[in-house]
Amino acid sequence: MNIHAMNPPSPYPPPVPTQPKNSKAGCWIAAFAISFAVIAMGPVVRYLSVSEEAAKARESAMQPPPSLSDEQRAKLLAFGHELAAQASKGEGAALNGRQDFEEMLNRVTHGLEGSEATSAGFRQGFLGSVKKNAGGILAQMAGQQARCIRTGERNGFPAITMRVIMKDTGAVSFIDVLARPKDDSFVVIDAHTYVFGFLVTEEMRNTMALLLPQSSGAPIAARLLGLRDAKGQEGLDEVLEMMRNARTAKPEDTVRAYQKLSASLQEQRMVFVLYIQALMNLEGAEHEAAYKAALRRAKDILGENSGTDLLMVDLLYLDGDFKGVEQSLADMQKVVGEDAYLKILAANACIKAGDIAGAERHVLAAEKLEPELAQLVDLRLTLCAMKKDFAALVKELRAIKKRSGVALGEKMLGDPVYAEFLKSSEFAAWKKENGR
Repeated sequence: MNIHAMNPPSPYPPPVPTQPKNSKAGCWIAAFAISFAVIAMGPVVRYLSVSEEAAKARESAMQPPPSLSDEQRAKLLAFGHELAAQASKGEGAALNGRQDFEEMLNRVTHGLEGSEATSAGFRQGFLGSVKKNAGGILAQMAGQQARCIRTGERNGFPAITMRVIMKDTGAVSFIDVLARPKDDSFVVIDAHTYVFGFLVTEEMRNTMALLLPQSSGAPIAARLLGLRDAKGQEGLDEVLEMMRNARTAKPEDTVRAYQKLSASLQEQRMVFVLYIQALMNLEGAEHEAAYKAALRRAKDILGENSGTDLLMVDLLYLDGDFKGVEQSLADMQKVVGEDAYLKILAANACIKAGDIAGAERHVLAAEKLEPELAQLVDLRLTLCAMKKDFAALVKELRAIKKRSGVALGEKMLGDPVYAEFLKSSEFAAWKKENGR
């Protein structure tokens, strides 16, 4: 089954590359957080009483800063653009320097006082692991096409909404980078992943539950996973079994473990996400039907701020439901805000459906937001060819030549949509204009 997670194939590619469903592109940030946590949580096997000072630090890490002044909001936006630039250039070490790993650790271990608390050895191991990881919790952004699209708040903390486009596939993801004022700028303290609506530190806490020693670790493991009532704690072993299957890349076993859980446990956010991720890696009509059903109830479990609408796009696209694709992308923008790249995806769906007017509407909206977005070039060419407006198409070709110095010819206009243009007098004049 060739599913294109978040990026349905364009009718005349480029502009939007394809991405197979079983690559987990739809949740690459969330998946990274889990694997990152496994590395960082190794020393959690030690016991230690927690000092009052450390407990206060943990509590402080969860408290948002005072509201930002206008000057601080301007600096937050500048900070976001700097992060995006460093990520796009692959400057992992520079990204590390903008993160407060001590505060992240305090957020991960908040509420663990008086139980399996972190020791000095754990703290050292955690900090050593994250600092070695170039890019820290933002490592998966490094080397990709990152853009700061807006600033705001998340859980009371200053937040920077980032769009990240994978350079090799075109898969798109959105995250909110949580920050705290420090000196004359900001530091990163956490990140919210939109696809499943998790904080990175939440993912780390989930992994900590899996790594706790079995002896006397159950109460805190249940607390970490949010299994606070008696029924939930009774199902702890089954939940941990499912997590172990997910961690060792056994999707069929993960699904079977999920199906054994009680209805209330199946609706635990972390458990449900593991189930969806397992289904993304399985082939066959049965699993595809289960995947569709899970995505349709995802908002009820993960909340309205989750971005599972992006995961619905691939399924709707393969079903030929292009209006559904357009609607899912519109719903996603209700979560992350208006976004030019999502409008480009919507335009491609309209083109596939033969809705030229709809595609033009999305292109115009995208141009207002990001006129420099490279993918718009291909869309404008495609629309001109579909409308047989060859004079406008030549105008676009001249603009491309002016920007890049490249005069596109037959080889680069080989898609079927350009067939009539290549036979036209306008193209003949374009060739002559360029000495061909």
